[in-house]
Amino acid sequence: MTKQSPFHVGICELKSPQVIYTTCIFRHSKENCDKEIRQAFQMLREWTVRFGLDSKQLLHIGIPTMDEKQLVMYECCIEFPIPMMEEDADLQ
Repeated sequence: MTKQSPFHVGICELKSPQVIYTTCIFRHSKENCDKEIRQAFQMLREWTVRFGLDSKQLLHIGIPTMDEKQLVMYECCIEFPIPMMEEDADLQ
């Protein structure tokens, strides 16, 4: 049986959306990349809900950084169409 990825992955060209994002950095542990990425997106979804947005309707963007075919960093972004009024150390 083939294991299927839980992520819908595609490449596309986008207009410049305003997003909130957080960065996952994988220095040592490569085994839990997918878990850390899922947790980061979940945190972003929870943030958008706090502002009355429906995260299911917002664009989710992942930007990987590879080094010799190894994932070393992943930017987790969710569209955030309203001005950022609160600061959070984990989000930009």
